[in-house]
Amino acid sequence: MDLDFLRSVNIFSDLSENELTNIKDVCTTRNYPKNSMIILEEEMGDVVFIVMTGTVKITRVNDEGKEVILAMLGSGEVFGEMAILDGESRSANALSQENCEVVTINREDFLNIIKTNNKVAINLMTELYDNNEILININEKLAEVKKSYFKIDGGTIKSKISYMDDKGDLIFLSKNILNINNKKKFAKKFQINARKINHVDKIYFNLQKNVDTGKISISEIKLNDIKNQSLLKQKLNINNVQELRSLLKSILYT
Repeated sequence: MDLDFLRSVNIFSDLSENELTNIKDVCTTRNYPKNSMIILEEEMGDVVFIVMTGTVKITRVNDEGKEVILAMLGSGEVFGEMAILDGESRSANALSQENCEVVTINREDFLNIIKTNNKVAINLMTELYDNNEILININEKLAEVKKSYFKIDGGTIKSKISYMDDKGDLIFLSKNILNINNKKKFAKKFQINARKINHVDKIYFNLQKNVDTGKISISEIKLNDIKNQSLLKQKLNINNVQELRSLLKSILYT
């Protein structure tokens, strides 16, 4: 692998030779024979992959148990980055369609690259935009996102997300609007009496996630109108979905 290959990768295309050399130093290569499983859906991820040679098929199993092909990736294309950014399990499978050679970067090194190279962060946002992850505008530290780290039945989330470096930790900050599209499904998901949300169409909330530690906190929860007073007096840490359910219940039942 040489610097010309790294420069051909979209997220690294604006970097200097010295910056590319630093990235090359943390890269390793792996070879996968045809029909090898590179990533398995739902497993935890700690590596980002870049295709050097060959073709990688990205798939997901739908609710009927059938394989859905999401993408066919070739040389210079990146995959596996979302599990690094959101700390969640892999959202899809990756299978080598032919003999493949890939570049790998471990989680810690990839996050450090983002922290120390704003141009990589911006290009990564653009890459997600091209793959329909990002919805509208991108500038130096702001993007409009149509997919949330929380997958909520009965609703859709639109978020403004920014990032910062806080004492060496990568922090993602998001201002979110949850539109409740199906109150019955939403109530079932969060084990809430549906009558308690008859008057609620939107929930505004701020979310902060430390990508390095995985810690999530929530603040500024407002119902229906962003001008309304926040229902939270202080920022609260959320460790799991059960805690999120309990928080929603306590707010909606008051």
